[in-house]
Amino acid sequence: MQVSMTDRQGARLTRAPLLVAVFVAVTFAVTWLAFVPLILRRTDPQSATGTLLLVLGIGAPSIPAFVLAALTTGREGIRGLWRGGTRWRVGARWYAAVLVIPGLAWGAALAVAAALGAEPPAFSPLVPALVSGLLAGMLEEFGWSGLAFPALQARYGFLRAGVAVGCIVAVWHLPFFLTPGTTQSRSSFLVFLLTLIPARIIFGWIYNGSGGSILLTVLFHASGNAWSEVLGQGPAVADAAGLTVMLVFWVVAIGVLRKSRRPAPAQA
Repeated sequence: MQVSMTDRQGARLTRAPLLVAVFVAVTFAVTWLAFVPLILRRTDPQSATGTLLLVLGIGAPSIPAFVLAALTTGREGIRGLWRGGTRWRVGARWYAAVLVIPGLAWGAALAVAAALGAEPPAFSPLVPALVSGLLAGMLEEFGWSGLAFPALQARYGFLRAGVAVGCIVAVWHLPFFLTPGTTQSRSSFLVFLLTLIPARIIFGWIYNGSGGSILLTVLFHASGNAWSEVLGQGPAVADAAGLTVMLVFWVVAIGVLRKSRRPAPAQA
């Protein structure tokens, strides 16, 4: 994996020992403050105020990432995040991975649902699904992939960083599970957690392999959201579909880990 640049980025970020802890605390605080009125139903999520609170809550990871990068490494930190977000010149295989892996997971879920006798889903429009997925990716991945993952990886290694970020991101989503009308409010948190762990390992693999491209992680996030919206199943088979997606992500993550531990071929 191409980790030289990402290791340097992580090393710069970890000059502040409490950076990740501060980032997580601020991110969680902003998200909870934004979601509490929605959870308590004091604000309608469909209203202008509710939409603003949703955007603020969802955008909590990326906004503090830029602020903390500026406070710890100055303009260099901001430029590093921005360069990661615009790094598009990467191998075609990484774009293929971004598109194919979530598609494979949700395609398998659709096949399982069909085998269980479920009616074909009413497919959601692709463009709105992509737009919402891209928005969610941009609002989250500068924080999770651009700051938290490289900082943790520089200290604890690839696997532990992926698992840690997976757990953090899953717990960060708890307000979504408590907010009426969200996709998570109709889902199992345990399945979500056990899906996020391998998913974040794959996120880290894409980040490292693409030379630290936050853009590719944003696209992977958008791809996952879009495939889930377009191919998502109804509540009757939601559990089976969720377990299928989880299994596919674990298979891919284990393959990634096996590949990353494989010795490099000897040079002639």
